[in-house]
Amino acid sequence: GCRDANAVAEKICRGSIGILPTSTIYGISCVYNNEELLKRVYEIKQRPAHMPFITLIPDQEWIEKIACEINMIALALAQKYWVPESCQPLTLVLNKADCKQNMQIQKENAPDGANRQTIALRVDPLPVLTEILKLTGPLISTSATISGTDIAPKTIAEVPAAIREKVDFAFDFGKPLAGFASTIVDVTGNAPVLLREGSLKYCDILSYLAAKGFSVPQHT
Repeated sequence: GCRDANAVAEKICRGSIGILPTSTIYGISCVYNNEELLKRVYEIKQRPAHMPFITLIPDQEWIEKIACEINMIALALAQKYWVPESCQPLTLVLNKADCKQNMQIQKENAPDGANRQTIALRVDPLPVLTEILKLTGPLISTSATISGTDIAPKTIAEVPAAIREKVDFAFDFGKPLAGFASTIVDVTGNAPVLLREGSLKYCDILSYLAAKGFSVPQHT
């Protein structure tokens, strides 16, 4: 509950890297804009430096603060799939809010994934996670697994020991999570592009957009 959220948020704000539950699987999380911490997460996961992380945001209002050039398709999807009562596991890839200045200054020692002009955002409906995010602001989240392995940890016990030993803390939700990844859709262009399909089916996303009057690609 609330006490847990406060304790976890305090650790994260002090620069800790932890294992946190989401509505889908356990993920490794830390503040989203600290390069040293991001580097550590890449090392813990043994993740290739060009692969970016998902950023969890407390609610859809944050989309305006953290992304730019947000088109009508992106807003329509956020309004449909990121509402608290019926939130679905959807990650939207958008242009970063500071993408203009970033073009000139590539950060020298940041992992390539952190140098991208895009950011992958998700609102997660797990109440305790929302509580934490309201206190910390955006956090990165990446599956609590070694990169390239096919585990979707539903419990802390399913998180590989190699990861549990290297993070600063693990927050146990207490009951198994759903155990599937979110669907990732790139909405930086005029048409949505599917990057990964999770439990939320891409054909349902396209039907929703078509019903809203958007012209969308045919999904076979």
